[in-house]
Amino acid sequence: MLASVLAGCGGGSDSGASTVFVPVAVQVPGPAAPLAPASEPAPVAPVPPEPVPALGPLFEEQRADMLKQLAPPILDCLPKVENTNKNSPMFHGCVDWHSAVHAAYSLYTIYRHSGDKKYLDAVEAVLRPELVQQELAYMTNTQGTTGDRGVFGNTAEDFYGLSWFLALAKERELATGNKDFRPLGDAAAKRIKDLVAQLTPE
Repeated sequence: MLASVLAGCGGGSDSGASTVFVPVAVQVPGPAAPLAPASEPAPVAPVPPEPVPALGPLFEEQRADMLKQLAPPILDCLPKVENTNKNSPMFHGCVDWHSAVHAAYSLYTIYRHSGDKKYLDAVEAVLRPELVQQELAYMTNTQGTTGDRGVFGNTAEDFYGLSWFLALAKERELATGNKDFRPLGDAAAKRIKDLVAQLTPE
């Protein structure tokens, strides 16, 4: 744009000099250009987790060794007759009924993972099919006798022991293909269902 600048000669009005307006071109800055938006930082790719090493032959070998080390006390206790559960036709060793159930479950599991038939023979010698009906009578007994109330008559076995028995029945079928424990499993499952139905919010 053009701006007028006053140029004078002689410096005063009484000097007789004339005043001249000389147009001078002056550059006036225009409006500031908008600032460019700050660029966002580039996204950082997440660091992937380290891959879990595959379970290989070494693990399988170590597991087999551990199972063999755990087996002897189980083989020893299962055939025993303990005072707390001496009337159980099958599960009369290992301190109490559910501990004997644990032992039987363990031997079937060790057999399936090791292929060593001595574990199967040991547990099958105690859990004989001809004892199923006798064990069923013992299991469903709610009256019991002094020192041995059966299973349904013992609140310590209601959920814990019976749940473990269901696991045992399944493991036995996987190990042997036999389904002759299903009457016992059905009774255990019904007992658990009935007990759950009796629970209150309190």
